[in-house]
Amino acid sequence: MGRQGSGEKSVHGYQTDGGGLGSQPRRFFGLKHGSQEDVSWDPVPFPTLDALVWTPVAAGLWRQHEISDGTYTIRDLLDVLEFLDVKAENERRYRAWREGQAAQ
Repeated sequence: MGRQGSGEKSVHGYQTDGGGLGSQPRRFFGLKHGSQEDVSWDPVPFPTLDALVWTPVAAGLWRQHEISDGTYTIRDLLDVLEFLDVKAENERRYRAWREGQAAQ
């Protein structure tokens, strides 16, 4: 939850800085969406588009025109981002568990 007076908002488990589509959400896992904190490479930034909005398109869940034609709402975007985050975390946990099983 955001600090009172900080302009932060919480929607569907996401904390944002209150800045709309260009704002940076914070996942309930504690990392920013798309965080590069635990990798050693420097990804190329997207200089002219909002990568957060394009995430469902890149994941193959939405078509390009659907991000701007009214097919989906901001709530739909937050839901799909949460889904992708939880899916990735569950896959990471499963891989860690499998590695632990193989080491025994």
